[in-house]
Amino acid sequence: MRRRSLYYAAPGAALLIALSAAAPSQGRGATADTGPHSRCARQFDAAVAQYVDAHPARDVDMFAEVLHDGWTVVFPDAEILKGKKAGLKWVREEFFNDPDWTQTFDEERRVVSGCRTGFVLFDSLYEAPGYRTHLKIGLTFTYEHGRWLVIHDQNTRVPAGG
Repeated sequence: MRRRSLYYAAPGAALLIALSAAAPSQGRGATADTGPHSRCARQFDAAVAQYVDAHPARDVDMFAEVLHDGWTVVFPDAEILKGKKAGLKWVREEFFNDPDWTQTFDEERRVVSGCRTGFVLFDSLYEAPGYRTHLKIGLTFTYEHGRWLVIHDQNTRVPAGG
């Protein structure tokens, strides 16, 4: 039994030693997150935060800054808004115009593929007087001209008890 423990521990220890030797030293001013892809990841984080922060602020302009011209929204009832212009009309006139709702965005998954695409999945609770719904919201981003933009906004209702 003791041999088996050492057998599994040895590759792990070797990997840790190899990784620590390969990692740049903080003292030399180099960090592991200085490459162009990490810059994109930080920009992605900022775009996701802007998307989320625009909701409680009801800030249409802030929201619009992170939307692609081809932004497509799919609602839980399968209604589809096609394009930034149509989507922002709804956001401006209906969604953000109503002061009586709240919505949470609890992140469940985040994937960034270099400076090309990004995805974030939220567990969300939308509440308004007399109405409450539990949603999964999947946002797909594309990176264009140095900016992350939401191109697809999928809203799926979670069944009661789910």
